[in-house]
Amino acid sequence: MLIITDNMGRIEYANPATEQLLDMDSERLLGSNILDHVCPEDMPGLPKRLEELSSKPEKSILMEICLLRRDGSKLPVKARAHNLLGIPRVNGIMIDASVNADETPRHPIANSQGELDGIISLIITPFIYHSSEKLDDCINFTLRSIGQFSDADRFGVFLRNESDKTFSKTHEWCDMQIEGTMEMTQSVDLDLFKNWGRLLNQMDTVAIGSLEELSPKDDLERTFMEERGIKSIICAPMVSNEELVGFMSYETVSERRSWDIRDILMVKTVGNIITSAVVRKRAEDDLKRSEERFKQLFELAPDGIYINDMDGNFLDGNQAAQKLIGYEKDEILGKNMLEVGLLPEDQLEKAAMGLGESMDGNPYGPAELDLLRKDGRRITVEIMTHPIRIANETMILGMVRDLSRRKKAERDLRESEARYRMLFEHFPGAIALIDLEGTLIECNDGIIDITGEKKEDLIGKNFGELETMREEDLLRFGEMFMESLASGDRAPMKLDLDVFPKNAPPRRVNVNACVLEKDGEPHSIIVVVKEKKRKIGL
Repeated sequence: MLIITDNMGRIEYANPATEQLLDMDSERLLGSNILDHVCPEDMPGLPKRLEELSSKPEKSILMEICLLRRDGSKLPVKARAHNLLGIPRVNGIMIDASVNADETPRHPIANSQGELDGIISLIITPFIYHSSEKLDDCINFTLRSIGQFSDADRFGVFLRNESDKTFSKTHEWCDMQIEGTMEMTQSVDLDLFKNWGRLLNQMDTVAIGSLEELSPKDDLERTFMEERGIKSIICAPMVSNEELVGFMSYETVSERRSWDIRDILMVKTVGNIITSAVVRKRAEDDLKRSEERFKQLFELAPDGIYINDMDGNFLDGNQAAQKLIGYEKDEILGKNMLEVGLLPEDQLEKAAMGLGESMDGNPYGPAELDLLRKDGRRITVEIMTHPIRIANETMILGMVRDLSRRKKAERDLRESEARYRMLFEHFPGAIALIDLEGTLIECNDGIIDITGEKKEDLIGKNFGELETMREEDLLRFGEMFMESLASGDRAPMKLDLDVFPKNAPPRRVNVNACVLEKDGEPHSIIVVVKEKKRKIGL
């Protein structure tokens, strides 16, 4: 029998078994007070017990009373009332009762399939309507409801430990005066249980009616049952995506029980309900962790990141984006670039082009764009956008990088190169730049004057191919250069030698050369040539 009342005792639901046993139809039962159906001799103290039950959420009481049939005869029942006030879709007192007659045989799981179906429907409801944060409460309520309904002594849930692939009992209900086993049932290695481990890993159910059913090889299984006082046990696998995520443990301690298919199906059904809830909770936790990681990456990214709707209105922006433009997030949310005043007039066409690409579902950039900060300063940024889908809505993800420093560095480099070239070209002496292979890279007019050759004929020519120097002088210069590279000594190399310019008298010159480095490695050789003020003897 299954009855649900409101907090005042008015019957809101009665299952078909109740109607049949009391010989009353639903019209007669619904709306009547449960106390109207209790024999007068069982009434003393009962209203007060029910009133106390209504004030204690998710508590239950056990009663042995007689109910009145329609013809006035008595129906002895053993009933348990559960406070489910506040549970969505139930929100009442659930009373499950069984006929308390010695001559009436009772299966340990249920008086009828209808009653079991009613209990299953009730335990599913909290999982559906409660958030995942209430998962532990829902599991404990389920274990208690099924355990009390089916006269179990213990009912527990083992879940897999991802760290070492063992299983630990995470939830347990015990009947009155039955000791719990949570602390002693942690990190269970199923692989050590030769029979049980094999069955559960194959997604099969373990059903042991007594210790005598265990084989001599099942020594670990026997120890497991004896240490916990278990006389009969059902272990039903909890499976998700063909993977064992845990198992249900349905136990009797006070008596042995011979299991049949109804027992196994009940435990497996409860296991399936809890498995779905556990998997959903883990998925939600994974999603939450993923969202938290994304949020941290979003907020702490060194580049500016923002999200726009398809009309260009700002929906979100990270700290770097706010710092870049000088506006707080609250100042720009719901506005577009024009409304905020981020775009100079000469940048409108370029910005419109990028928005158009995004609205067509295409990525845009990287492209350079000038923006106006809140303080009026104009900055150059590199911007990239990409259409994304969030909650079935298309949005624009934008990434923006401040190019001000890079642009300044490029300007500084150009200015430095210009200064270098000016100094190189107008150096009062002769100066040349040679790579590590001896090829002339650059030279000024002084080198042209000393060699008597045109610049275009010199650039790209190997130093050893110059006809204006004696072979022995070239060898001396090469040996000095190789020694400098090998030793790491970057002191200037000095050499006096004779040069023989085309169509001009020979000259005596002083050569100073130094190895230049780039990123700590030899890169090139700079050569400075000065003419010595004396004539060469022929």
